[in-house]
Amino acid sequence: MKMKNLLLQKNTLKIGTYCFPEACWTDAHVKAVKDCGIDFITTCADNPRLLTLLEKHRLGAIVSFYPGWWGGINYNSGLLHKTNTVEKYEEMAPTFVDSPAVWAMDLGDEPNALDFPQFRKLADASRRLFPDKLPYINLHPMSLNRLTNLGTARYSAYTERFIKELDFLYVSFDNYMYDWGVGNFYEQIRTVAEKCRAYGREMWVVVQVNSEQPEYSMRVEQLRHQASLCMSFGATVINWACWAGGWWCNKVSDDNGNIGPQYARLQKVNREIRAVAPIYNKYATQEVKFVTATHPVHLAFNQQDSDKMVTLGNFVDVTAATPGFATVGYMKKRRGRGEALMITDSSNPSGLPSLGVPGGYDLSFGIADTARSYTLHGWKNGQPFDVPVQDGRAHLRVGNCDSILITLEPLV
Repeated sequence: MKMKNLLLQKNTLKIGTYCFPEACWTDAHVKAVKDCGIDFITTCADNPRLLTLLEKHRLGAIVSFYPGWWGGINYNSGLLHKTNTVEKYEEMAPTFVDSPAVWAMDLGDEPNALDFPQFRKLADASRRLFPDKLPYINLHPMSLNRLTNLGTARYSAYTERFIKELDFLYVSFDNYMYDWGVGNFYEQIRTVAEKCRAYGREMWVVVQVNSEQPEYSMRVEQLRHQASLCMSFGATVINWACWAGGWWCNKVSDDNGNIGPQYARLQKVNREIRAVAPIYNKYATQEVKFVTATHPVHLAFNQQDSDKMVTLGNFVDVTAATPGFATVGYMKKRRGRGEALMITDSSNPSGLPSLGVPGGYDLSFGIADTARSYTLHGWKNGQPFDVPVQDGRAHLRVGNCDSILITLEPLV
């Protein structure tokens, strides 16, 4: 069966990872990547040996074939047109090693908006030279030490300029909440998601699977929290940084190709994602609310609003009992009738049990009379469960970093 480019399939959830050094280019290791629930690898070498292995195990690649560009430094802002020219791309094209495993061409990372016009020319050239490959660009994070590199006064304007000037089907960005700040991540994903909904773009998010400090490893709860939050905001790609390489500690694989304990944690969370993906893919996020009776510090950081009670479609008076805090994405079915809530426990992003709500908290909602005959279905951390309804209200027990999907389907 011919290998499909999954990145071209709109409105379906995909899982990627970053960085794959040569020590990992073995059949057993590539199989382990696939078994971990990964669909594609970002920043791959354009190497026949590697691409053959990826094709064998039906893994895609975003390849680093073109000259690299990183805009995370101020001194090169606005200078892309001098070093990365369309003519250079055209000269390089005949040397490209094509493969069904190549799904996208990496054009650059974290560009300044001053370079968007030249990136548009390069993206157009890449589409012309390789029409079955997506051009790939990943945007700046919203970390405080990077805001001067945007080329715009605000991140919302930076995102909007990218959408308008480059006309990609997606917006991709990276942000690592456990090292750069939880509030920072919440503000960036909210900002990008709103722009993506307004302009009809997909949202791709690069999150962290490893730690920046050797003293600790990322917990399952932290991985789940990031993935679930991305889904509450409607992401179609969750891209884990990094499999190996990079600046990380306690990685999924070390740079010699030895898989470590982080593999099992990532595999567990990826399996949870895949368990609900077929249902999640049927819905499109309409809006996202932070539901809590106590305004938490990671919202106050960026002066974001929260609601003690909110009605979302036929889900009436959604509330979280004190001291609970849930991020609630309201979704509608892409075809036909039906609604859903993608709920992420946000009361304790650290995942540490000592900092969580003991025993969890109650999140409840009623069903509007207009819904009449309906069925409720629930999935918690990838496992289906019966949604309890008492006195006309559904009650969910939300635990530490839980991820919950609820669907409301009409019977008639």
